[in-house]
Amino acid sequence: MFKCKFTKYYCTDISEFSRFLKKTDYLLHSGIYHIYNIGSVHILEKFVVNGGNQLFGEVSVSGAKNAAVAIIPAVILCDEPCRIENIPNISDVTLIATILQELGAQVTRVNKSTLDIDPRPINTFVATNDSVRGMRASYYLLGALLGRFHNAKVALPGGCNFGVRPIDQHLKGFALMGAKNEL
Repeated sequence: MFKCKFTKYYCTDISEFSRFLKKTDYLLHSGIYHIYNIGSVHILEKFVVNGGNQLFGEVSVSGAKNAAVAIIPAVILCDEPCRIENIPNISDVTLIATILQELGAQVTRVNKSTLDIDPRPINTFVATNDSVRGMRASYYLLGALLGRFHNAKVALPGGCNFGVRPIDQHLKGFALMGAKNEL
């Protein structure tokens, strides 16, 4: 029998955590912990599993979202159909697949973690519709379309309003490779 316990500690002064951790040194050795900030509040999370039995079995880990939304547009550069496996079944993956379909690619979801993409029918370098504006990672389309067509017109990224994520470094890189860009 396993017992799991999840605990959160909150404070507004990080030195309180230092004093707390010194008093409760067991905290560092008896579980998994994580300290992070939300504004001026410091949060320490601790997860402890107690048990006398060895764990065994298998866990399937899906691919990372940030990797998938970069890899899927890269298929634009291929001259034959591609199968991408172990992708997470999340809305950003569905959206980038939809954007490729709108560009002309044939996209088939084989199962919840596999896409077949045939980029050969793509015949446009323009991706300016609402789907493109619906996600942050749409700037990955710039490099792929530029590589294939030597030209790209892509709407500015949209998606969640989760801090500043400028694309200026991408644009500087394209300029260093000879591309001219306009915003």
